[in-house]
Amino acid sequence: MDLYAELADERGEIQARTALGTLHMTFWHADRAVPVLERAVALLPAEDSVQHAWTLGALSTAYRLAGRRGEAAALNRRALRSARSGEGDLFALGYQLAGRAWLANEDGRTEDALADMREMLAVFERMRHSTGVGIALEGIAEIATAAGRHDDAVAASEAAALRFERTGDRVRAGRGRLHQAAALAAAGRAEAARAVWRTADALIGDAEPPEVPHLRDRLRGLLGEQPPPGPGPTTDGATGRPG
Repeated sequence: MDLYAELADERGEIQARTALGTLHMTFWHADRAVPVLERAVALLPAEDSVQHAWTLGALSTAYRLAGRRGEAAALNRRALRSARSGEGDLFALGYQLAGRAWLANEDGRTEDALADMREMLAVFERMRHSTGVGIALEGIAEIATAAGRHDDAVAASEAAALRFERTGDRVRAGRGRLHQAAALAAAGRAEAARAVWRTADALIGDAEPPEVPHLRDRLRGLLGEQPPPGPGPTTDGATGRPG
């Protein structure tokens, strides 16, 4: 990043800052992401481009995580316009729709949040972008869980896990199972939740992606205990019952 600045390569510096800011957010460090991304936005040229969508969208997310919701919403609107401008960029559009969905969810607008996540899902299904499809399904599951729509949450999280399993991504598949376990636990189906949690831990193994501890903490809050070690049974995708 500093090298790009020394070379006066503003495009390179914008891309590097956008990547670094996104990495900080992956580890829940919005305080570190904000100044990095604010500088990236300041460097954006006047002429709109797809890069605007990614950089504005990243700062929007950082502001949302930092509690600066008004600024986050304004930047998300700009990012969506950039993603749709010209010939458009479906990849950028999908992730900006997710940003709008999380803002709506935090405002208590569940239907709007789910509509945006489903539009994101449709975008990535058209692109055949498996990772994006899985992330959209996880988002649907999390929003549905919070809204008490447990059947929808279990089905979406199961679909996310299966999507990642088909691509050979065991860690993300395990994360999907943790979302499924949270949905089952929120529905009061403790034993099924513990079984799916064990399956998730077997898939994740020794890996420790940043979001997994937060999901496990949520499960401990719902279930009050860690499941015993060892893989759990397979589950029925429609019901979450042991298969």
